[in-house]
Amino acid sequence: MRLNPNFQTLNPSTHLFPANDPAKVALDRVPPLHEKVYEPSANLPDCEKALLSLLRYRNQVLPYGTIPPIAEIPAHFDVRGLKVNGAYSLHTEYASKSRAFDSPLLEGLEVIKASQRRGVPELWTSKAWAEEFAEFIFRLVGSAEAPTIIEVHPPFVSSMPSVEAFLDVYEVFETAILAHFPDCQVVIENRSGTKHPHPFLLSGADSILALGRALASRSLRLGIALDVPQMYTQECGSKHLLGMEDVSLLERLVPIRAQIHTLHLWGRGEGGGAHSGGLDGLFAPGTGAKEACLSVLKRMFKGGRHRHLVLEVTQQEDLVSILEDLAEAGFACETGR
Repeated sequence: MRLNPNFQTLNPSTHLFPANDPAKVALDRVPPLHEKVYEPSANLPDCEKALLSLLRYRNQVLPYGTIPPIAEIPAHFDVRGLKVNGAYSLHTEYASKSRAFDSPLLEGLEVIKASQRRGVPELWTSKAWAEEFAEFIFRLVGSAEAPTIIEVHPPFVSSMPSVEAFLDVYEVFETAILAHFPDCQVVIENRSGTKHPHPFLLSGADSILALGRALASRSLRLGIALDVPQMYTQECGSKHLLGMEDVSLLERLVPIRAQIHTLHLWGRGEGGGAHSGGLDGLFAPGTGAKEACLSVLKRMFKGGRHRHLVLEVTQQEDLVSILEDLAEAGFACETGR
């Protein structure tokens, strides 16, 4: 079996990294990879291909030392500065836990600092919040190159009652961002886990579908970053192993495939911990549910259009396992575009 050429773009070589680059340190700890990545069909016409361009999650190193050229960079409210070298995607505040709100970047941004519950940030509470959020991004970026992508996260239902109300507030942010960064892509990721007492507005399949339909009728640049495991966690719980009966949840989203710009995937390990295993840890063994879900995703994403892919795992073996699953399902994964 031959290594998928979509992954084999660089050979491991120390001259690819500065001596202290975290990627080189990580690569030095990675055992040599043998030819284990499945090769998708090379004879499919462009209209039948599901094309994914990988973003770099943390210090991830892909097979054969390849590093995606767009890095995901933390941009939550406790961040105090930005260190980038090349293209990057800002992963903004995701309201999972409490923040100190003492970053100098938040100085004078009183609406953002006041929008919290026991330290957990409350997002998109008003148009004034959206204006301050754009200002926070401008301060963070400073004199650096403009971000390629800004990934934002949804409000809680306690502060934003509907998708349409959220989009009215969000539009203020997008207008300001695109005035400064006209080529930037903005996406919003569905969320499930938080210490806040209320759920996120964008979480389960129905809410994702509602947002996609609303976006289809509005002239906004915003796209959806679909985190498939988070959607299933919200719908089924973190202990449930997905079976064929759960595939229909993903099929609900086929009508809004044009509004989905990014795909997030991760798995669970033997202990059930999030981001600690391959996709097999999400699915009931022997049911064919994993293959069925990947087939639905491929049907959603085919058409020759590139979407971004974030693999939220840190172990090399989990990364390779998910890449194998995607290639076997017929996805064409590139290290960047």
